[in-house]
Amino acid sequence: YVCMYVNVWVFFGFLELRTCALTTPDHTSLTVLRIFFDIALAIFIELIRFLGYIFRRAGLEVLEASSDAFLRPCLHGVFNSCIHPLAVFLHHLFSVVKAVLRPLLLSLAPLVEQLVEVLRAFRLATVTTARTPSIHDL
Repeated sequence: YVCMYVNVWVFFGFLELRTCALTTPDHTSLTVLRIFFDIALAIFIELIRFLGYIFRRAGLEVLEASSDAFLRPCLHGVFNSCIHPLAVFLHHLFSVVKAVLRPLLLSLAPLVEQLVEVLRAFRLATVTTARTPSIHDL
């Protein structure tokens, strides 16, 4: 077999095509046709890659423009009309609840300490730190 290399520069990249054929004169014309077919195929594949790049880039531009014109104002409106007022309301509500319950909880602290002492007397488990002798101590 004789292998022929065809180097093709197409759009963005370098593509090397390899065509192998027998050395007999009968296959020479087929080899030449194969070389042209491989070049056309390489150009077609690179054209598809190029169009994919163009469509991907155009799609991103359209998405960015639509988000700037539509999505960002909608999210801004939702935040300003719903989320922020609710968060401010809950913050003030919990601040008031904390201010009201703090003196009550401070006055209940001695009673809770008494209950803690009583509950501490009822142990559910006893932990011993004494070590039992093992076989390795002999």
